[in-house]
Amino acid sequence: MGGLERNLSRADERCYGHYGSMEEALARSIVTSKQHVAAVLEVVKDWRPRRVLDIGAGAGAMLRLLSEKGFAQEYAATDLSQLSVSFLNNHPFPGFVGATKAGADNLPYEDQSFDLAILSHVLEHVPDPVLTLEEAARVAARVCFEVPLELAFLPTAKAALITMIWGRIRSINRIGHLHFYCVRCVRDLVRSAGLQMEAHFRYRIGIEWLNMHFGTGSLNVRIRETFGSVLPINLYGFFFTTHFTALCSKASSRS
Repeated sequence: MGGLERNLSRADERCYGHYGSMEEALARSIVTSKQHVAAVLEVVKDWRPRRVLDIGAGAGAMLRLLSEKGFAQEYAATDLSQLSVSFLNNHPFPGFVGATKAGADNLPYEDQSFDLAILSHVLEHVPDPVLTLEEAARVAARVCFEVPLELAFLPTAKAALITMIWGRIRSINRIGHLHFYCVRCVRDLVRSAGLQMEAHFRYRIGIEWLNMHFGTGSLNVRIRETFGSVLPINLYGFFFTTHFTALCSKASSRS
């Protein structure tokens, strides 16, 4: 694909309108997905599923990286973007069984069709994250999700300041987040969906991602790296956004 075609849908435009091609979108998402995949492996430990579903898979970076590691036997994907679904289906990888256009709260699969459902940076975008988690738990025995913990001091203060100046939030919500989380918020979300948290992992955003988004060696990157090198993750997370990955299952399904 030499460039993204015109007349994109709203979902396509929001996700990919600023990229020259889906190949470029995949290459950039591989950078961020390396940490996401490492976090998944951290919470699942030695357990390996047979069938995995990535809900809101985008260009498929996470599934491709998991496939390279031999994580599962079969990989399926859903996304609201037809551009993403078509790209995935036209660029298969080992173990890939197909992508389907579907909303995260209405998945076209039978109950317990998968061993693991992944929701990586999806719950902050959907109108009803509880319903989305419930639907993921319907089609899979276990659910692994990751969300950014953005209710930290600096991003919240920045959002408040810009809201005072401009009359509305233009910073913390610039990438379409509908919900903002802290650790307690995540635990409440899991309970509300009737799930139990088996394992969790919190980490700070890596230097490769920071350089890509803020500019290599920028002041923002240097400040985060300096604080990150001396502060424990919970204290670092008081000031800056961190990422939180959890492995969950239905409260009555596992001992």
